[in-house]
Amino acid sequence: MLVRSDDLVVDLAGRDAQLRPVLQDLRVGRWGSLQSLLDATGQDWWLWTSRSQIVPLGQGAPGAVKAWLDTEPSDPGACVMWCRVLTHQAVRVWQDGKGELVQQVREAARRACFTAAYASPSSPVPWLSLLDLAKVSSTFEDLDPYQQLRNTWAYNPPDRTFQLDPAPWMLWHHVRYLDPSNREVNQRMREYIEASWRSGATDFTRWAASRATAGSADFVLPLYAFVSDYQRQVHAGRRTATLYWSTEQIKHHARQARDMWFWATPARERSRLSLLDLNHLAFMLAASGEGGADAVFDEIGPHATPAPWAQVAAVLGRHSWQAEFLRARRGCRPRSHRRS
Repeated sequence: MLVRSDDLVVDLAGRDAQLRPVLQDLRVGRWGSLQSLLDATGQDWWLWTSRSQIVPLGQGAPGAVKAWLDTEPSDPGACVMWCRVLTHQAVRVWQDGKGELVQQVREAARRACFTAAYASPSSPVPWLSLLDLAKVSSTFEDLDPYQQLRNTWAYNPPDRTFQLDPAPWMLWHHVRYLDPSNREVNQRMREYIEASWRSGATDFTRWAASRATAGSADFVLPLYAFVSDYQRQVHAGRRTATLYWSTEQIKHHARQARDMWFWATPARERSRLSLLDLNHLAFMLAASGEGGADAVFDEIGPHATPAPWAQVAAVLGRHSWQAEFLRARRGCRPRSHRRS
């Protein structure tokens, strides 16, 4: 659904113009355009990952995807999208604290993931969904479904440069095997650590960034962890809001994400950058006082995302995340260019 606020556009499709009419079709139960779009997406795993994350969020999407699967049960695209839908539902049930339903929906999602992995063995999406499910129920079987064949994969990366036991390393490895530059895999691992360990999430994101090459979205990972840590710090009364963003650690990672991810991506390719990542970088540059936020806001254009602005606004007792975005954008622009 597209919502306008001032000059902002809040839209699930973001800058993906091909996805927008598909989401509209799903609202009324039509799935044919989704099938066509995913067929055309081919093995562009960046687009596949992005689009399959967004579709389950759309109004009417779960019912439309189920109708597609019922009509064409052997279609790999339908199988993969159904595992995304069920995984999203399982995570929502878990987040809502509906304990009596968690096991039921998690098992249904898990079965759908393995069906999808069989139907589309080259796709990283079913494995990303399993990784997403790991935080819902972290039995050893969830962390490493093939433990008898690859039992050591549940225990840290092979180079032992980051230590965290137990964790879904087998799933992490397999996604990276299928799609070495996958953006979502480290985001899902960060979410797992925040849910299961909490204190290790920042260390993990810094470790992932330290291994990244120029242009990788992994340079943005620490910024997500910092927002979560900021929320915890403020709620605990340990730091003032202003001081948190002025630390050298924050400034270092803001500069690193700006230089090694944003500036390292050729201008003609920046339309493929994640809007969530761009919004996190814009926030972090503005909050820390580092330069370059204006260029990131220009790249975002009107496509603000609720995160991280809503999290920050809530901590500060403010009610409008859109106002938070506009305030930050205003503050980093030259006076002659300030409109809102």
